[in-house]
Amino acid sequence: MRKKYQALTHSILLSSMLATIQTANSFPKPPPSGAHAGNMPITAKCSTTLPSPSVSIIVKGNYRYITSNGIPESHGSFPDAGDPNMLCVVTHHFRVPLHPQAQSNPVVWYGPQFMGVALNGIPFDQGTGEFWHKAVGRVNFSPSPWMYVASQESVGLDSSNGHPQPPEGLYHYHKLPEALFNRLSKTNMSKDKMTLIGYAADGFPMYGVYVHQNPNDLSSPLIEAKTGYQLKSGERPKNAPSGSYDGTFFRDYTYVQQQGHLDQCNGQYGKTSEYPNGTYYYVITNTFPFLPLCLKATADASFKKAPPPDM
Repeated sequence: MRKKYQALTHSILLSSMLATIQTANSFPKPPPSGAHAGNMPITAKCSTTLPSPSVSIIVKGNYRYITSNGIPESHGSFPDAGDPNMLCVVTHHFRVPLHPQAQSNPVVWYGPQFMGVALNGIPFDQGTGEFWHKAVGRVNFSPSPWMYVASQESVGLDSSNGHPQPPEGLYHYHKLPEALFNRLSKTNMSKDKMTLIGYAADGFPMYGVYVHQNPNDLSSPLIEAKTGYQLKSGERPKNAPSGSYDGTFFRDYTYVQQQGHLDQCNGQYGKTSEYPNGTYYYVITNTFPFLPLCLKATADASFKKAPPPDM
């Protein structure tokens, strides 16, 4: 069953994500598959009474270690009408390199892998596992070229843009973690300081929404980062969901070079308060793709997902 799980998640990447982010330059093949937390299956503790959030961030050697119990400081009341799954305690052990080395070509995000982790220890996930099929319409975990973009309507996101996934109740974010960002940005925004939200799986930092107008000048004002993605024009082709490109699916978007501030991974190079000498960083934006669509360096193995115990 483990091989079946990995084959499924690789299909999610190949059928949906590559069609979205490829431009004239081809991307390298995704790294080999694996499982989260040292190939150990996910274990969850579910209860109607949840413990307080717990997170630990420790720097040791060349790595930053982030451990949490998977409970965010703010979340919806699950199960609910949009998501029938319980939110459960899931222990996470993530590790990111302190000094990631950017590659000349981006590394494509692929299914069995979290995209990154927030400072509260909650993982980021780009894919939804919700697909459209001509014969039956919308189905779960049955890959097709048409994967739904995460929203309250499609996957039952709460006000912090997160939800628990079946069957282990693992809570994760698909977009900007609103409650966490609002808390962290209160002081930062008043000081024209970018807000660090977390770290991508490759170790590069992730910031929320606002960047310096001049990326290399920490004294320049903050502006909302603009992505290079835009909706395609016209109607979707035959054998596709009917209607115009309206943002429901990943394939409704295309990347336009130099249209926004950010590259096709949703990041750029620049200086930040945490990295005054400059670094590559990703931006979690209010518009598509919201989270990074690819990585500038190789993801640490701790971000690979494991199938739940019954698979």
